Amino acid sequence: VMASGVTVDASLKDDFNAIKLGHKYAYMVFKIEGESQIKTERVAENSTYEEFIGTLPPNECRYVVYDYKYTLDDGAKREKLLFIHWAPDSAKIRDKMLYASSKDAIKKELKGVVEIQANDMSEVDEAAIKEKVKASG
Repeated sequence: VMASGVTVDASLKDDFNAIKLGHKYAYMVFKIEGESQIKTERVAENSTYEEFIGTLPPNECRYVVYDYKYTLDDGAKREKLLFIHWAPDSAKIRDKMLYASSKDAIKKELKGVVEIQANDMSEVDEAAIKEKVKASG
């Protein structure tokens, strides 16, 4: 996929470190503004996974970093940072292409994340997410 020329806003790295190192937010949503720059659209300090899912726009693409906490079968608590590339089937093709070709630009800034490509709600369903997270080690 050709790079889109979209750049990453400088503050995005600080926001990411706040969630990665400080666990300051439950999740962050990033949006491509004006087809030129990836910016933090919003952050949520407290949210259940279900609440978060309800905020995904049904017809628009987004990138999300979610601080996912879960419990293993033996009761051990774990957390993983999810990088969700949300590209619903109903989004405009141009939008999907722009987000797909810009993904590497944002991923370079986000180290240590489990990537999840989601094109519909079933792919961000918590049961599906938990399986992917466990499979990632």
